[in-house]
Amino acid sequence: MEKITRRRGKVIVLMVFMIFSFFPVGVKAQWGGDSMMGQSMMRERMMPRMGMMEPERIVLPRMGLMGMLHRWGNYFFTKRDQLGITKTQLDNIESILNSQIKYEIRENANRKVLIIEIEELLVKDKVDLDEVERKVKLLEALTKEMTMEEIRTLNRALAILTPEQQVNMKALFRASTFSRAGVE
Repeated sequence: MEKITRRRGKVIVLMVFMIFSFFPVGVKAQWGGDSMMGQSMMRERMMPRMGMMEPERIVLPRMGLMGMLHRWGNYFFTKRDQLGITKTQLDNIESILNSQIKYEIRENANRKVLIIEIEELLVKDKVDLDEVERKVKLLEALTKEMTMEEIRTLNRALAILTPEQQVNMKALFRASTFSRAGVE
């Protein structure tokens, strides 16, 4: 029991971390966060000396379908007893979700690099719009692939459950979706 509680604690901490990493910029700004921590620290050190004010940062938010696994993934652990999920099922689901978290860490780094590269292109004396467009298309393709991988991961995790457990889990997903949309 203590091992499961510790595991649940680790999963919840990881889920909270992942959820906050996908908040849109406006929400992060209200809470004092920044999506590019290293650049933020560098700007804080350099800008006052240069007498410049920091402009608002434009970062593409990861809302919509992306983040779905992070909204619903915790149900596998928090509703485990209600859904009758066994320890073996939970171990398999945890392995699937851990693989997804590792994948997202790597791909988010690639995504951030692309954003920095786009910003670098935009501040040049002569902006090469063709190159900017190429980078934006790469960013779009990466975002699309990350969204699809998240959906595939959710399906892999659901496949671990029995058909009855899947129906009950999807009912929880449906309730979550409608409550977020303000629909009763």
